[in-house]
Amino acid sequence: MKNISMRQFADFVRGYKNKVSDGSIVNENKNRHVVYQTNKEKQLKNCFDYFMAKKNAQMIQAYKEIFGLNNDDIRCAVAMAKNGYVSPTKNQRYKNDIKELTDALDYDRRKSFDYINDMVNSVKKYRAKSRLGSHLDEKFHKQTNILDKWAKISLEVAREWWNSNHQRTEVKLGVYGLHHLTVNRYGNTNDKRVISDDNVFYDEKTYCVQPDESKSYYPRNALEIPSLWYLKIHRHGLHTVVYKSRPCMVIKLTPKPIQRLKDKGIDVYKADLIQAKNQKISYIKDVYLVAYKTKDWTRHSEGKQHLNNSERTFAPHRFDTIGESLTACNESLSIAENTISGRLVSGISNALDI
Repeated sequence: MKNISMRQFADFVRGYKNKVSDGSIVNENKNRHVVYQTNKEKQLKNCFDYFMAKKNAQMIQAYKEIFGLNNDDIRCAVAMAKNGYVSPTKNQRYKNDIKELTDALDYDRRKSFDYINDMVNSVKKYRAKSRLGSHLDEKFHKQTNILDKWAKISLEVAREWWNSNHQRTEVKLGVYGLHHLTVNRYGNTNDKRVISDDNVFYDEKTYCVQPDESKSYYPRNALEIPSLWYLKIHRHGLHTVVYKSRPCMVIKLTPKPIQRLKDKGIDVYKADLIQAKNQKISYIKDVYLVAYKTKDWTRHSEGKQHLNNSERTFAPHRFDTIGESLTACNESLSIAENTISGRLVSGISNALDI
């Protein structure tokens, strides 16, 4: 494609659009709004980036010849485009010449040399993208950490849960045992552990809770969740339960099967919950949680897919069908059992429009 003309490239794109079908990867069962990119769109973007990077590289060579520049001048121009400055150890002549030429000019005339920056950045972005997934990629030889991958998913889903169920409660989230993984309600990350040693916190070996005990008008709580919270709890639809009329996060589950209830399709667990009241969080230990599954979790048939970025993305929470369950909890098993039975009867009555 080195010497292909723009018209030839346009004909190629037109033919590709007509011949290749659109391979959509949208999961129709998801309620979340996520923008997906079709395979055809992705290939067209790759072709365009390659074509423009090749042409811009040729134009940079032509720029050098037309303006009578040497190799040091081009290196200086590239450094200015990439970094916005030139290292003091490098040749400064090109930078000084451009400054001398444009100092006394108006804005429109100063922009006359900006196109070289656009050309350099086009080539730079294409080369950086081409390295991804190759031996030149820094991550290529790095061994995949499966625990880290699932922990990041758990962290993102937990952030969405708090934003959806307790919008007024500020909770900084981290992963227990993986202190470099943190996120706040706005999606900002930080390598520093969210739990502060200066304040009281409660370490339960698989999760850690730190309520804000200050008198601040905007309390800042901290919570470290289990790394496999999404895998073991959320994707099976067991992540939320209403306790004392408040939605609570189920942070830990331990199965306690009872055959009498199992025969009715009801699962029994001992659970730890995180609740929020007056913008402060607290935790409740060892309550009985009973659940009746209404939809099984299923893996999306497409498996791993691409979101709108150039890297292959591990996002099961976007593509899989999340399980659903009716849940109830109480310190007393009999009360929890009666509550779930009432909800089942109510659900059947609503379904039959009785």
